[in-house]
Amino acid sequence: MTTLRLFPLSTVLFPRMTLPLQIFEERYMQLINECIDNNESFGVVSIKSGNEVGEVLPEIYKVGTTAKINKTLFDRTGMILIETIGIQRFEILDIISEEPYLTANIKLLNEIDSLDESIFLDISKAYKEFIKFSEIASGSFAIDKTIPTQPGELADSIAVKAITFWDKKKLQKILEELDSMNRLNAVKPIMKTILSYAEKEAKEKIRKLKAESSNLN
Repeated sequence: MTTLRLFPLSTVLFPRMTLPLQIFEERYMQLINECIDNNESFGVVSIKSGNEVGEVLPEIYKVGTTAKINKTLFDRTGMILIETIGIQRFEILDIISEEPYLTANIKLLNEIDSLDESIFLDISKAYKEFIKFSEIASGSFAIDKTIPTQPGELADSIAVKAITFWDKKKLQKILEELDSMNRLNAVKPIMKTILSYAEKEAKEKIRKLKAESSNLN
């Protein structure tokens, strides 16, 4: 059992996901400063109901992800800008303090490894296609081409691609699923959606390039 400072947010943080934050509320500035001073991580938990800011603490989910601070910038306005990365899932056992921020006893959660090789290979192939189309659409080779070699990591990588548009409750359920193959099956609809979108964007990019080339001739 570990004690952890909690940062409720209107998003879902997955392991290996980068999350930039702008800290301006006093209690969370204290939280971040204490983490920096003690070289400690904090826990990101998704808000079930309520707001990120304000006097009333929001209702939160019990499963979140520990966040390590990678970069820190103290703004002239007094705001703290940080870049964090998700490390490991955890479950809240009980809240031990609400002042000045939430602090909880937590249990770190480990992956339940399972593998259906056929499904894993199919989704890996789709992910490779997604990266190829994304490169074409963006006109950049700077896109991360890393293909996760484990089902759980692949599932998390796919879920991260949908953070800005997928239903948050569904993403939270994916976060809470510890069985790697169950999680991989759960992200199939996301993989289908992002692959279709990336392919459409790539074809549009090629069409525009061909049109520009024709105009030059």
